[in-house]
Amino acid sequence: MNKAAVRVQELVPASLIRLFTGPFVPVFMMHRFACQDRDINGIDIASLRGCLEYFRKSGYEAISLESLASALINRNPLPEKVAVFTIDDGFIDQFDIAGPLFAEYDIPLTYFLITDFIDKKLWPWDDQISYILTHTRAGQYRLTLNGRNFDISVGSDANRRPQYVKIRNILKSVPNSSLYDDLSDIYRVFNVEIPAEIPDKYRPMEWDDARKLIAQDHKIAAHTCSHRILSRLEKSESESEISHSIQRVNEMIESSSPVFAYPTGRSGDFTQREIDYMANTELLATVSTIPGSVLTKKNKKSYLHSLPRYSMPDDLIHFRQCLSWVEIIKEKLRA
Repeated sequence: MNKAAVRVQELVPASLIRLFTGPFVPVFMMHRFACQDRDINGIDIASLRGCLEYFRKSGYEAISLESLASALINRNPLPEKVAVFTIDDGFIDQFDIAGPLFAEYDIPLTYFLITDFIDKKLWPWDDQISYILTHTRAGQYRLTLNGRNFDISVGSDANRRPQYVKIRNILKSVPNSSLYDDLSDIYRVFNVEIPAEIPDKYRPMEWDDARKLIAQDHKIAAHTCSHRILSRLEKSESESEISHSIQRVNEMIESSSPVFAYPTGRSGDFTQREIDYMANTELLATVSTIPGSVLTKKNKKSYLHSLPRYSMPDDLIHFRQCLSWVEIIKEKLRA
């Protein structure tokens, strides 16, 4: 969205647009936060702070995902200028950078924790792929997964994002029951030694950290045990990933939030099978990573358990676009 579009946005009343779009609430999703000391590439903190300053000065209100879901279920009215902010996985920078920053602006975050990660039983498979590609040498490699061969060409340049995306998509396309065992083979293929412990760059928060976040008025919820792709698991495995992670959060967090987030969460990463299962739990809502605003006139369980989210922009113009009617108009035009 350029400056001209911003000017149009300012001139057209949001109330007028909502006659066409209906009421909506943007839900934002975040992962990592830039931290040079830990070599973390993520959302730039200065840019994020600028977005939060705009949010508050423009009269927006932040609510938790749990509050949004309750309002949808009970048909309770919501403020016109409102948004929800969420964070996935449970990395340490999400605790010591994001938690205090959003608390400073009185903005509640909903944290979705990978429970085996917080318990230090594993670290997310997709981050392990990133680690492997950072530490391997340039060359030609062949992965054999589920009886299929995949050729990966790693160049000598530092930017190995295309190879990361390729391997991630391969792993999302094959059965995920033995995903973490498959990772051992991938380390071997790329001649990278498996770390003896989780590297500092990928360190999780502790359960005590999660409790401290609640003291800052944030919320804690489940995000599966291992972050495997639910649609690539057998039905019983998918249900176990969900139920055991919810159980673990409830064990460790006295006032956990009755919401959930699908791993990776794009179309195909979860199916109607998962939506139906979630709809029969006591949870209020489940979020995906499919871009879009939550339409508050919808409250069927199938919708509540596949709610869209925007990736949190770290530039103000894009953030304003997601907050305003501009992005939802674009969605309707695309539809």
